[in-house]
Amino acid sequence: MLHLAIDIGGRVREVRVGSTSGFALLDQAAAEAARVWRFVPASVNGLAVDAQADVPVVFRLSGPHPL
Repeated sequence: MLHLAIDIGGRVREVRVGSTSGFALLDQAAAEAARVWRFVPASVNGLAVDAQADVPVVFRLSGPHPL
């Protein structure tokens, strides 16, 4: 689970790992990916506002990728 702080432009400004996957490398990969995500900004009375969101991240590991 990642805790995200999202600004009025929909950009992720802060990422915290809320609950770990149990593997530091997976947690780090999820956090790095989240830093480039973009969201539709939250709004109050039609005006964009900063917001926070909890986002679950699911990893799917697979074997070698065919060429």
